[in-house]
Amino acid sequence: MAAVKLNKLKKSLVAIICIGFVLASFLSASFVITHEHHQCTGDGCVVCCQLENAKNTLKQFGMSGASSLSFLPVLIFLIVCAIRCFPNIKIASLVTLKIRMND
Repeated sequence: MAAVKLNKLKKSLVAIICIGFVLASFLSASFVITHEHHQCTGDGCVVCCQLENAKNTLKQFGMSGASSLSFLPVLIFLIVCAIRCFPNIKIASLVTLKIRMND
């Protein structure tokens, strides 16, 4: 009984980490895209500091740019996490349910 609860806890933690990873990368990318050309106030600009933080976050996650190819590792990571979180989900089709489609 305790092993089942521990297994569910691990799965939920993995799902939360995956969601956090994806949210951090997408929110950082969207911030960089929307605020790249702002009215800079000069030395010590708060927006420039936050842009640098967001760019560093993207570099650490392996998304060194906001291009469409950098989304591929995130997508693969998300799919692998989903497969590990929900391994017992069966995909039902008409063939697996043995439904005949005779007219």
